[in-house]
Amino acid sequence: MQFNANGWPVHGRPPVRSDAGVGASGARPKDVARPAPAGEVRVVAEGTRAAPLPSGMKSSALTEIFRATGTPGQLAQLGGVVATWKLTVHGERGEVLGERTYVHVADSAASERDRLQYGDRVFVRDGARVLAGRGGIRWESLDAMARRELELFGLHLRLPWCYGAEERFVVLRQESALRRGEQLRGLLVERRVPTGEEVFGPQRTARKCDRFQLFYDPLTGTPRELEHTFAELATRRRVLFDDWREFEGVRFPARRVYVDAMEQPTTTMELMDLRRRRVDGRDFRLL
Repeated sequence: MQFNANGWPVHGRPPVRSDAGVGASGARPKDVARPAPAGEVRVVAEGTRAAPLPSGMKSSALTEIFRATGTPGQLAQLGGVVATWKLTVHGERGEVLGERTYVHVADSAASERDRLQYGDRVFVRDGARVLAGRGGIRWESLDAMARRELELFGLHLRLPWCYGAEERFVVLRQESALRRGEQLRGLLVERRVPTGEEVFGPQRTARKCDRFQLFYDPLTGTPRELEHTFAELATRRRVLFDDWREFEGVRFPARRVYVDAMEQPTTTMELMDLRRRRVDGRDFRLL
């Protein structure tokens, strides 16, 4: 048995990073992801970073989604929450290679206030400030991993509501696509460049940005899958959503399954528990 840099067991195919994908349990992995015909995409409207889609078009699409999941305001009203995630990595035949439980404390009213703990590791962020520790001791060598994992878990806790924040995200395209035999609608979203990091004038290479393609059921507005590419990793990942459950007015997918190019599950993530918790600034500053 071999292990990758994050301590996950690897068997029979390239290592799967813990920050590469998520899904969940409940149903057997092989029953969750089924091969399907190649997608057929029809662009409905398209914009650019400089001239994104008109707000009316963007709002209408997001409104359909928020009608099904709850609004960003309803999420923010939850305040502090603690989520328990179960992460499972699968082999090429769907077998379990490893499991890990994460405790995730977050301020749902803020875009980047998270505390993530598993084993003796603690990662915290408050805005752009990230700290990593192990056994109660500051470990600067873990900062890069902490940033990736906090971004990933923070995204999963806050999507799709985070895409309604125009100061942080821009919608570039609406499309209609055939995905896994179903006709879905999709939004192509990019993260805006943080204030103070804009580059004016010609650039030798295009600036890389985090990109997301969110596909949802046009009849119900329920998100069905997401493809995301974080600029730091430059690797596209695809996750399927299932088992939606309501928590105080907002609906979360309890099961999230990351699949590979052959639509076989690689990593699953299950939201085992979610409850309110009082938080303050110290939760996101102290290890």
